[in-house]
Amino acid sequence: MSSRVFVNGALHWEGNRHESKIIVSFDIVDEVFKEVPLLDYKEDEFHIIVGVLGGCLCVVCGFSSLRVDVWLMKVYGVKDSWTKMFSISHLEVIRSSVCGFFIRPLCYSKNDEIVLVMDKALVLYDTNTKGVKIIPSNPDILDWFKA
Repeated sequence: MSSRVFVNGALHWEGNRHESKIIVSFDIVDEVFKEVPLLDYKEDEFHIIVGVLGGCLCVVCGFSSLRVDVWLMKVYGVKDSWTKMFSISHLEVIRSSVCGFFIRPLCYSKNDEIVLVMDKALVLYDTNTKGVKIIPSNPDILDWFKA
């Protein structure tokens, strides 16, 4: 599943070059394509989804069906600034009755809670307790949510 986001004056999306995952950007002012440096992964089987969290570029990395990690690029364009924000194991998701693999962060609060779209559900994830709470919403409208 591909996503497109606008951050730092450019559109961003996931891509592949040979066997590697990449993030491609298009600067709308300079009309230039660039590759944004992506962090190095130690695991083989993963997919990425780009997003925006707190005004910064982020990636959601899914590893098989075990977990997803959310990473934030704190300094745009600097590879070493990728910071792991949190992980969600799929066991936590299954226990909360939210099924699915696609996870996109929308926003986070000061009390360590993050609003996420998980497939067609809007959920609140507590990074301290690892709890997932479903937020009642219309699943058809979630396709239009962007942070």
